[in-house]
Amino acid sequence: MAELMVRGRQTPGELRTNASRMTTFADLAAVLATLEALMRYTPPYVEELPREPGRSANRYRHLLGDETPATTPDASAVASAAMAQPAAQAATEPAGASQETREADDRPLGERVGRLEEQVAALTRRVDALERPPHVV
Repeated sequence: MAELMVRGRQTPGELRTNASRMTTFADLAAVLATLEALMRYTPPYVEELPREPGRSANRYRHLLGDETPATTPDASAVASAAMAQPAAQAATEPAGASQETREADDRPLGERVGRLEEQVAALTRRVDALERPPHVV
């Protein structure tokens, strides 16, 4: 699960190699058995994706978090898309800049700084709450 969460969609072979620091799988059958066990939970923790053109094996992805099932591109697809940006656009804005980011840059600096300060304060409160020992009654 950790490998899928950190690296995104992977084939069983990639999972076996990438997870080798955490655990050793004897062979691909052991990886597949683990993936199948994770798919049997209700709701399932992982899903098998359809084979992509030019790929020799199906990929698997985790179902924890905000990723949309089977439609969110994996990291390699995002990287490929970023590299395919026109040179002029890449020179004027960071790769992957969203419409929201560009609109935020149009706001006055004072407004942007104020919003960032609010976000930092909110995150600081959350971290402080997490670091506080639980209240024992």
